[in-house]
Amino acid sequence: MHHILLFCAVAQPAAATTLTCAFETECIDADGCNATDYEAQYDYEFKQISPDGSVSRATRDDINGTTSGLMAERDAYLRFVAGAFYEGMEETLTVTPDGDARLMVLLPEVPMQLTYVGTCEVDE
Repeated sequence: MHHILLFCAVAQPAAATTLTCAFETECIDADGCNATDYEAQYDYEFKQISPDGSVSRATRDDINGTTSGLMAERDAYLRFVAGAFYEGMEETLTVTPDGDARLMVLLPEVPMQLTYVGTCEVDE
């Protein structure tokens, strides 16, 4: 019984976290890049899956609405992946330990790829 209690204590999720990202550059396929003020927030609660990695269901909220996906953390890098494959949209956000962020959105039905460059920080 002692082992079961120990496992339950370890399996508890961490506190909810919000990652706020501000992007200043938007690139559209071969059309080049322009300034933008696109922002998004990512909410998640990590569960540790290995000594150096965690994963969580996550949501991204922006001016377009809410998208569900997965947030993973390994070696202080964050990665959010989502895809409404039935609607033809995929996105990947990668954030370095210093907060530098790259967001790629693929719209295969158009076809079009958007790339955003900016920074993200965890709200405390």
